[in-house]
Amino acid sequence: MTSQIEVSQCKNDCLSVERKDRKEYSRPLHGHCMEKSSVMRIWITNKNNREITPEMSESMVAFLSIAMEHGCIGSTFAEDDERIIAYTRWSDEMTLEQFRSSEEYKIQEGKIIQSFAAAGFEIADDILFNSTATILFSN
Repeated sequence: MTSQIEVSQCKNDCLSVERKDRKEYSRPLHGHCMEKSSVMRIWITNKNNREITPEMSESMVAFLSIAMEHGCIGSTFAEDDERIIAYTRWSDEMTLEQFRSSEEYKIQEGKIIQSFAAAGFEIADDILFNSTATILFSN
């Protein structure tokens, strides 16, 4: 028996496959269809043998929580042996930039800088990477 397969394209130009000989649908080819304009903001800092303090953690969690109130659709605060990583995901760059230009952003950013400086971090020297990137694929 030959399978009948239909390939379709969603509004975001992602492809999905449906097998007509089955009642269920197969997974889309794109994994998870994101809006074309979705962006992520990434911040990676060297630890240089320093530990994350409770104050650093509190300031970062407060910042990410407030970001969620301003349209952030996901965030992560993580570390490995050498780096501290913060990641946020936004439905579009305009929403991110509105948050970045808000007074709440400036206040929370100041608290993060203050907590990192109190722990001995040199923000200008320790930041490895800080960028906004368009999401091309996510699942």
